[in-house]
This record gives sequence, structure tokens and C-alpha cells, in this order.
Amino acid sequence: MKRALIRLGAWPLPLSSMLLLGACGQLPKAPVLPDAPPAVGVSADARFFAAHSDAPLPGPQDRTWWQRFDSPALSFWVERALVQNLDLTLAASRVAEARALLRSAQGARGLSLDADLRLTARQPAGSSGRRVEPTAALSLAWDADLWGALRWDEAAAGARLQQAAQLTQAARLSVAALTARAFVGWQEARLGAEQIKASIALQREVARIVQIRVDAGLSPPLDAQRARGQLAATEAAAVDAAARVDDTARALQLLAGDPPGGPMPAAGGAGGVDTAQLPTLQGAAPVVWPVDLLRLRPDLQAAEQAWRAAVADTGAVAAARRPSLRLPGLLTLGSTTGGALLGQVTASLAAALAVPLLDGGQRDADRAAALAREQAAAIGLQQAVQQALGEVEAALRATESGRARLAAQTRAVQEAEASVDQARTLYTAGLAGFLDVLDAQRSALERRQTLLRMQGDAARASVATFEALGLIDAPG
Repeated sequence: MKRALIRLGAWPLPLSSMLLLGACGQLPKAPVLPDAPPAVGVSADARFFAAHSDAPLPGPQDRTWWQRFDSPALSFWVERALVQNLDLTLAASRVAEARALLRSAQGARGLSLDADLRLTARQPAGSSGRRVEPTAALSLAWDADLWGALRWDEAAAGARLQQAAQLTQAARLSVAALTARAFVGWQEARLGAEQIKASIALQREVARIVQIRVDAGLSPPLDAQRARGQLAATEAAAVDAAARVDDTARALQLLAGDPPGGPMPAAGGAGGVDTAQLPTLQGAAPVVWPVDLLRLRPDLQAAEQAWRAAVADTGAVAAARRPSLRLPGLLTLGSTTGGALLGQVTASLAAALAVPLLDGGQRDADRAAALAREQAAAIGLQQAVQQALGEVEAALRATESGRARLAAQTRAVQEAEASVDQARTLYTAGLAGFLDVLDAQRSALERRQTLLRMQGDAARASVATFEALGLIDAPG
């Protein structure tokens, strides 16, 4: 005959809940994170628009800003890096981890149910036979979460998931900007090497003319020695320039996730194996209101989510100082000595009330530490915003000053190249010394190299502007 034994806890559940409410007051509402971050020292002023009132606001096309340059090769390399870069793969794994932790926090609020199956072999005294007795047990537990500790934990996990997602976006923006700058550096190195190669060809022609004049007795042998010395120095510079091309190419390959040292990939002629060209931004770079940086920059959004997670952690620690109520239960099915398959059914349900009394100050210390972390997260957000404001202002200043320098240096290069032609013509006619020719050649090469660096700086400043504004598309 089967027997059913049901045991309840020492107090019925309604009675224990009434005692808990009478001792602790009404239950709190569900935890709610603050809607706005603490004061971070940014206002809706127009300081960025003071000197850029004609600049457009960011549009959807600016989130793929690398396509706004007149260089398909730049787009190829940036998009290649966004797919293959290992830092982004690592960031994606952190998002997956944060998502799993959120599911774990959500699961902690639900009912837990465990099953236990056992087979017990018994041999009664004086008997040669053994009897196998099966036993099955189901144990359940549920935390009432009276003061929202588990809900605060879930809110913290949700904020950390958002933080990880925004950090991934920040990593994508950083990789795109680093790749764009590496591409500019590679193109700059290639163009610099081509400039030196062209200068070598010119100096060889000048050295040939000098030797003819020396052979004809129209110039001293010293001029030929000077010409050969200048040519050798330029050829040595060409070796260094070729090494810079290789170094910048390897750096670009690493960012793009390619093995360094291999051939540079090409995609429809845009992989970089064609003519070197520095990218130039088409149209004006956008400008935003300072307060919009909080919405656009993923690193600022990540810092804000870190602060929200710290607030939730403080709430969870505070809730842990209050009494907790758990409802454990057990259902056991087993055989009896009579041999029936399920001869006994035992069920129990209890209300377990835990009230913290003495802990040596541990809970107070935990709460103080949580408040300190919350304050540190708020300060970190404020620092991040101030740094973002400085980066935007620096990028805009660099773009503006770079235009004026480029225009002036372009004129300087034109004058230097005209001086080279004039000095060579005068020397050939015997109206100028060879030192004038050497000085004109050195000056022209230096000015061309300076102009190339300025053009590269202008491209990098454009990239820095988009990076400072936090403009990046969402992953597909």
C-alpha cells in the first residue's frame, strides 16, 4: 500500500510572509537604474560651431567615413580590417560572455529544479539474495528576492552587456582609424620613395652634364666630385625610403589581420599594388554639438554603462543587508521494503527566512566598496567626456591649420622646382656655380618631402575628426 507523507515548514508560508513584512515594512518596487548619468561637465553650447558654422551635421554616410575619401584602396583595407582584425574577434567574445552572464542573472530569479536518481543494493542479514531499491528525488528552490538583490544583479549584468557592446563599437572605430592612418603612412612612404627615385634620375642627368663640362675644361673637377657625392647621398636615402615602404606595409597587414611579410592583397585593382595616392576627403567633415558626443561616441556610452552597472552593484549590496526568503522543496519517490516500485512518496515545502545579525562589519565594508566603485565610475565617465571634447577640438584645429600650411607649402614647392630649372640652365650657360645647382636640388627635394608629409597629416587629421566624433557603422 502506498503512503503519501507531506511535511510543511515550521510556519505556513502566509504566516512567515506576514511576520517578514511586519518586521521589515513594505516590499520595495522593482530596481530602476537612473535615466541620466551624473553631471559630466558638458553643456549644449556651440563652441565647436564658433569657427565651423558652415560644417554639416553627421549623416548616415559619415558612419562609413572611409568611403568618403577618393581612394577605393582605403575602403578596401579598412573594411578588410573590420572583418579580420583579431582585436575585434576578442571583443566579440567578450560580448558573448556578457550575454551569457546576463542569462545567468536572469535564471537566478527563476525556479530551480534538480533531479536525483539512485539505485541502492541491499542484502538483508541471513539472506543470500540482494534487493535493488530505486529512489527518485526532485528538489526545488525559489528566492523571493524581497529587496531586489537578484533584480539589481540582473540590471548590472544588462548594463555590462551594453558596455561590452559599446566597447566593441569603440574597438571597431579604433581599428578603422588605425588602419586608415596606416594606409596613409604606407602611401606616404611609397610616394616619398618615388620622389627620391625621381630626384636620383635628375641628379644623374646633372652629373652627366657636369662631367661633360669638366671634360671640356669648362668646369673644375670639384664640380663632378660634388655631383657624384650628392647622387650617392640621395641613393642612400632611397634605401631608407624602401625600408619605410616595407615597414608601413607590414603594419597595415597586421591591422588588417593578414600575415605580415606576404604580398599585398588586391581587390579589383584597389588593393594597393597600383599607383600610390594619398587619400583626400571629399566634401567637408561634419561637426556636432558637444552634448551629442554622449550619444555618438561608443567609448562614452560604454563609460556610462559602466557607471550604471556600478549603481546596480551598489543596489545589490544594499539589498543583501536585508532579510531574505527562500522556498526550498523536496519530492522523494522510493520503494518500500515490501518491494513495491514506488511504495513511498514524501514531499516537503518550507519557508526559509534568513536575517543577517552579526558579520564582523563585512556587509558595511562591501557597501562602502560598492559606493567607492560607483563614484569611481562616475569620475571615469567625466574624464572620458573631457578627453573627448579635447580630441574633437584638437582634430578641428589640426584640419583648419593644415589647410593653410598646405597652400603655403605648395607654393614653396613650385618656387623650388622653378629654382632647380633656372639654376641648371644658368650653370649650363656658365652663369652660375655648381653649388647653386646643388643647393636648389636639395631645397626642392626637402620641400617636396615636407609637402608630402603635410598632405599625409591632412588625411590623418580628417580621419582623426571622424574618430573623435565617434562615427562608426554598426556591424552587419
